[in-house]
Amino acid sequence: MNPEALKQVYLVQELDTQISQLRYRLNHLDRGEREQAERDQAQDDFHRAQQRQKQLHIELTDRELELKSVEDKKKKFETRLFAGTILNPKELDATRKEVEALARQREHLDERILNLWDEIEAAKQATEKAEKKLNATQTLCTKKLAEYQRQKDELQRTLHALQRKRDEAAAVVHPDLLQRYERSRKKHNGVGIAKVYDGTCEACGMTLPVSTIEALRDGSQLATCDACARLLCIE
Repeated sequence: MNPEALKQVYLVQELDTQISQLRYRLNHLDRGEREQAERDQAQDDFHRAQQRQKQLHIELTDRELELKSVEDKKKKFETRLFAGTILNPKELDATRKEVEALARQREHLDERILNLWDEIEAAKQATEKAEKKLNATQTLCTKKLAEYQRQKDELQRTLHALQRKRDEAAAVVHPDLLQRYERSRKKHNGVGIAKVYDGTCEACGMTLPVSTIEALRDGSQLATCDACARLLCIE
């Protein structure tokens, strides 16, 4: 087997190795999953803060309407109480108690409304803070995705260029020898041919018989490593 033909196969192997490494890098690029997760969490937090603020405003409106209703009702009972139109002692006592109950209800509503104003202010600040965080995480996410796309495009361009070189290198190899290499490469984790260095197989490190090395040098036969069964080539 012509040693130069085996060197050409080894060139194909080197290109295949580079292509495999590039594909690995391409498949393991940082796609910004962490940044996207942080953005999604910030978005959920912002929506919850918005909803909380909205609910507080709704409750404030309800309590203010309830307060107005209580005040109107209390005023109505007070008018009856002080108009002197109620002569029955029991009815008079019941009206007085109703006025007192309405006064207590108004007091509770006043307190709740004051608390709601404080809660709304706190909710507003929380919403603004959540919005700032969302904007910041969105910016980081956008940058990360842009960087991922840039790296991906660059790797794909390099990969396409290497694939063209590989096709050109494989085209000058005899089809039978190329097929033998492909079978060996498939069996041995992507490495189908190994060089001989200092009498050993580059792939597995086993010492090769002298007869194998001599056969490689004179091109008398196609040699494989006795240990790993890969094709061999020699400088």
